Amino acid sequence: MVTAKRRQMISGTFRTAAGADVFCGIRGYISAVRKNGHHVISAIQDALREDLFMPSGCVGEYLRGEIHT
Repeated sequence: MVTAKRRQMISGTFRTAAGADVFCGIRGYISAVRKNGHHVISAIQDALREDLFMPSGCVGEYLRGEIHT
């Protein structure tokens, strides 16, 4: 995968700060999916269907009341 710095070197720069933010967000999502042993393509397809991958124990589950302390 192309890093943000490498991407910037190839194109010269990101066109907008928002474009850089989107790139980093997608890259972070893919990284989290890999670290948790899931298939990246399947996770991206699920995300496009608005079924986001969430690692167990994440803040979102705690805030929704799915994890009890």
